[in-house]
Formats: sequence, C-alpha cells, structure tokens
Amino acid sequence: MHKNYPMINRVHESTITKKLFKGKTIILLGPRQSGKTTLLQKISKEMDLPTKWFNADEPDVRQILSNTSSTRLKSLIGNNTLVIIDEAQRIENIGLNTKTYS
Repeated sequence: MHKNYPMINRVHESTITKKLFKGKTIILLGPRQSGKTTLLQKISKEMDLPTKWFNADEPDVRQILSNTSSTRLKSLIGNNTLVIIDEAQRIENIGLNTKTYS
C-alpha cells in the first residue's frame, strides 16, 4: 500500500462525517478496489449508529430498490440512522428513490 493512502483516507473520512445528517445524500466515487467500501465500513463502525447496509451487487437488492415507494423504503430502513448502499450505481432510478426518501 502506498504510504500516503492512510492520510488520504483520514481526509475523506473527516469530509464524509462532517457532511452526514444534513438532509442530503452523500455519493462516494472512486475507481474499483480503491477502498470506498472499507472506508464506509470504518466510518460506520466508528460512528456506532444503527446502520442499514444494502449491497447492490445482489440482484434482489437491486430489484427492491429500483422502483420502490417512500413507504417501502421506510419499511426497509426501519429505525436505522445511517443507510449505506454499496454499488448504488447498479440500481435503476436510485437517485430519484433516495431523493424521495431524504
């Protein structure tokens, strides 16, 4: 691993955590295998909040989240405070669906 990666991850982690819970969806972009999921796992663990993870690599998750209502999303999320959708770009209409809920 390149020696500068830990510092870059700390900068990204700080930026993400400062933006959480402001009524907006946060999108984390980067190349494959660059540590996005690992970074989100670290943030989730350190924040120690009820968290719901969706992995859009799973076909059933893609289907559920593609065309759903805000009522259904609320049901899926439950009482979780933090929602993370890994590989969200694979979900049809994900932007509209998350906008409806947030």
